Amino acid sequence: MDRGARLITGNEVPPIGQGNGLTATILEELAPECRIVTEEAFGPVVVLTPVSSMDEAFTRSNASRFGLQCGIFTNDFSTVIRALDTLEVGGGYPQ
Repeated sequence: MDRGARLITGNEVPPIGQGNGLTATILEELAPECRIVTEEAFGPVVVLTPVSSMDEAFTRSNASRFGLQCGIFTNDFSTVIRALDTLEVGGGYPQ
């Protein structure tokens, strides 16, 4: 993959006559400045990026000029509140 990205799964087009969708693609080991990290893919793509803290995760998420959606999986309600206060995502977020 370009720029050292590692393909976990996906990036396949179905054979002719078996639909026109793309399989979900999972990538990891990407540099933070890669376009697939900083821009919206508009496709079934997810990039896995290890971070050392929630603050780093929030900062990386906000570094994209596109913040269409975000998911937080936690048992810590204070993390949820911090995410709501910090993340710049959502269809109606003013840029």
